[in-house]
Amino acid sequence: MTQDIYLDYNATTPMDPRVFEVMEPFLRHSFASPMSSHAMGREVKLAVEQAREQVAKFIGARHAHEVIFTSGGTESNNAAIFGAVSSPVYQEGTRRRLVTSVIEHPAVLRPLKRLAAGGYTLELLPVDESCRIVCDEMIQVVDSDAKFVSLMHANNEVGAVQPVAQVGERCREYGVLFHVDGAQAAGKLDVNVQRDVIDLYTLVGHKFYGPKGIGALYVRDDIDWSPSMLGAGHEFGRRAGTHHVAGAVGLGKACELASAELEQNTHQTKQLSAYLWDQLSSEIPDLHRTCSGAHCLSHVLHVCFPGVIGAQLLERAEIVMASTGSACHKLGDPPSSTLLAMGVDEDLARGSVRLSMGHGVTEDALNRASAALVRAYKELLNA
Repeated sequence: MTQDIYLDYNATTPMDPRVFEVMEPFLRHSFASPMSSHAMGREVKLAVEQAREQVAKFIGARHAHEVIFTSGGTESNNAAIFGAVSSPVYQEGTRRRLVTSVIEHPAVLRPLKRLAAGGYTLELLPVDESCRIVCDEMIQVVDSDAKFVSLMHANNEVGAVQPVAQVGERCREYGVLFHVDGAQAAGKLDVNVQRDVIDLYTLVGHKFYGPKGIGALYVRDDIDWSPSMLGAGHEFGRRAGTHHVAGAVGLGKACELASAELEQNTHQTKQLSAYLWDQLSSEIPDLHRTCSGAHCLSHVLHVCFPGVIGAQLLERAEIVMASTGSACHKLGDPPSSTLLAMGVDEDLARGSVRLSMGHGVTEDALNRASAALVRAYKELLNA
């Protein structure tokens, strides 16, 4: 049986065995609540606070207590948005403008659209052909009338990295709160919330070899922010609910490993992406690459196969576990809104495939993946 090749690391990553190793005691023996005052509870609390320190160091936070553990990216994004906009301090005054981009994840777009339905004005920034926001447009809407800005650090579909530091400086100049969705960036980019002038930052464990069901939200300690989950005072009163202790410990370890191995992993995935691109483009000369260079995540190769549907291509290339990065599954379905926002032709956009790489991927695996994709492509063209 031919072994399948996993190239869907943007969707989720396997847990690093070193992460599982530190989690296991808290799944088996040290099971107490960190809110308990007895010996085991104190031991568990120390482990949670060590994990908090690891996350804070990973993102360049000044204080560990600026890190709130959550269930993942969706909760962190929702908490960042609703917590900032509903804060009594930021409800005062006449600022009613919320700003984001046209390519955001639904966990950002949907909360902002709900707020817009309640009386706020929502500005959607366009992106250019490289999938980066148009900074001239950003400068026009981020001013003294703006209240809140939320942008993804790196795009989940094509891998484009946004100019968050430039946006952060503009926001700070006008007293606008700035949230960054770092779900796809943490573990792949050097994240520093102080350097990049970020007020709130989302990160997700399972996107960089940590466990599922755990994430974190950084909240700068000198901003006013209101928690949306109320209860018994967990997380310094900012997020109610019994801690996912093993998850927090695993996230802390994943952050430690990602920081130590960032340069090595970036170099490796950059080489793998270039290798797979060379293999595919040599067989399909008119293959379209949507994002490349310094402003693209090194592990992502997003391409459009002309004349075919991406989902059908992956269905035929059975051994390749990847995604289209969009919801189109058959001819006539709308292509990716991200690709259309970039100016990619509709027919070409329907052939999109996202190939994302990570630990365990080898050149031999990419040779087999390339062969399967090329074979499937030629079969579809001749069908």
